[in-house]
Amino acid sequence: MVTPSIARKEEWADHWRQAGFENGLIIGFREGVQQGLALGEDEGQTEGGAALLLHQLERRFGVDDKARHRIRSADTETLLRWAEQMLTASRLEDVFDG
Repeated sequence: MVTPSIARKEEWADHWRQAGFENGLIIGFREGVQQGLALGEDEGQTEGGAALLLHQLERRFGVDDKARHRIRSADTETLLRWAEQMLTASRLEDVFDG
């Protein structure tokens, strides 16, 4: 037989378990949104850098499909290196090989 005191403790435990679960969901959701926003910002910066470098290289040298794909696939660090190399490059190949 379940006494009122035991039943009340079980209700209390269930209540706090549920509250903890709901709080965990909220915290997890917030952290997921923050991580997603940060990742989106990073990807946006990389895409913007690739677009700018591509535009500059097209104006200076002309860019074929292979180079265009290479630029769009590069990470931010590589794009920055290529942007610096473009300043002294005589040919498109020098940007990638330098």
